[in-house]
Amino acid sequence: MPVRVRIQQRSNRLKPRVIKVLFFVDGGKRRRVDRHPPYKTRMRVTFKRGSRHRMHARIWFRRKGQQRNQRKTVSKRFTMCP
Repeated sequence: MPVRVRIQQRSNRLKPRVIKVLFFVDGGKRRRVDRHPPYKTRMRVTFKRGSRHRMHARIWFRRKGQQRNQRKTVSKRFTMCP
């Protein structure tokens, strides 16, 4: 299952510098880390047909002029195909 995260610039904010993106499914059992753009990965998952799950991407980033790293988690639902 291919997964991709698009990093966008918000208005009136400096563009973030992404440090790493951690991809994981549901409770964090299956993980992949990507440190270089384009931030995407393929993850093999085996779930029951028709079951619903969530794919999460945790992004560590820093904006210009800031010292500390910030973290944001985004997720997207998916359903296993029959």
